[in-house]
Amino acid sequence: MSPGRPVTTVAMSERVAPRLLGGSARKRLHAVAEVRPDHPVAGFDGVDLSRTQVLFASWGCPPVTADVLARAPRLEAIVYAAGSVKGIVTDACWERGVRVSSAAASVNSATGSALAAAAEETRTPRSQHASVTIPLTEPAA
Repeated sequence: MSPGRPVTTVAMSERVAPRLLGGSARKRLHAVAEVRPDHPVAGFDGVDLSRTQVLFASWGCPPVTADVLARAPRLEAIVYAAGSVKGIVTDACWERGVRVSSAAASVNSATGSALAAAAEETRTPRSQHASVTIPLTEPAA
């Protein structure tokens, strides 16, 4: 990846984008990335991916197929702000060596916390689990 701000395409559903990129999150993203196009996309048809180095994705992002990769020759990483990447990362991504990051641990942690609270409330034993939390927003001051 080139030094400076990587060219980043944001791909997610129109319903998810305001929740993930609301408030200061959008400003923080633009501070570290050159976002192109300058708005989230829900699909790749008609989107110029020729300079995209990073795909910042979440729920509603279509699969990154071999055809999409052919249009994104500089794509080096997919950052998935949700759980499992199975729905968007295809074999073509792995074969090309695209790096993939997911917020699955954070999602699992939140789900685990909710289940733990429910289990404690009903005095049901809970299974042991380990998780890593990746904050998607800044901690409250």
